[in-house]
Amino acid sequence: MKTKLFLSTLAVAVIIGLMVGAQPQAGRLHPTLEARLQQLSAGEKIGVIVELNEQARPYEVVSRVPAASRSERARAVVNALRTTAEISQEPLKAFLLEKQKSGAAERVIPFWIFNGFAVTATEPLIRELATRPEVREVRLDVRIPLPSLPPATAGESGLSAEWNIETIRAPEVWALDPAYNGQGTVVGSFDSGVDLNHPDLSSRYRGNHQISWFDPYGEHATPYDFHGHGTHTTGSAVGGNASGSAIGVMSAPIPRGARKNPPTSIER
Repeated sequence: MKTKLFLSTLAVAVIIGLMVGAQPQAGRLHPTLEARLQQLSAGEKIGVIVELNEQARPYEVVSRVPAASRSERARAVVNALRTTAEISQEPLKAFLLEKQKSGAAERVIPFWIFNGFAVTATEPLIRELATRPEVREVRLDVRIPLPSLPPATAGESGLSAEWNIETIRAPEVWALDPAYNGQGTVVGSFDSGVDLNHPDLSSRYRGNHQISWFDPYGEHATPYDFHGHGTHTTGSAVGGNASGSAIGVMSAPIPRGARKNPPTSIER
């Protein structure tokens, strides 16, 4: 309880410290938004991000509690972000809600991870927002596309590998010597479980559930994954190439006849 009170007090103290002496100044329209506004028809609305001047500074928050644990520092940062939003957003939030009632805005979404709003508004309202003293910038609200990933390519070993395997240069290791395939190595995974029916993992299991599988909750006697994350991470370690592309760092083909006995946890 004392820790929680301390972190909350710290967050407020930091916010007040950041706000004291701050000189309000009118915000600005981002050039891309300005160009878009000039193309709008009368009454048309577009989505914008309104960023406020007051922003919490996580580094400053953390620097004030150097002896705190990692979780305490994280909570202090979250408290500071939330407190900044709570203290500084109210006037603009009330203004936007009134504009929403009049039809000049269609949505008002406040954020605390950064101090600001997402708003769908008309051109006059957007320009008015940019003139308010608490606003730092108004910019277009756009969808950021996912980065394109390079396609899988065949490495020096001739085996096609996924981009992450290529990035860590595992195929180059496979090409050094056919024996560099992880054969005989036992890899353990402490995660959400493993889907033993996955085609890239089923042949990598050494068998014997009594010694190779442990469910701390006692719900599943055989390998099972309630989430999928464990299958993903285990696949990155020992997954095969059943799809024609190597997904794991131990995906190199095992020389024919190298394994005389059946696999005896996930093994290479």
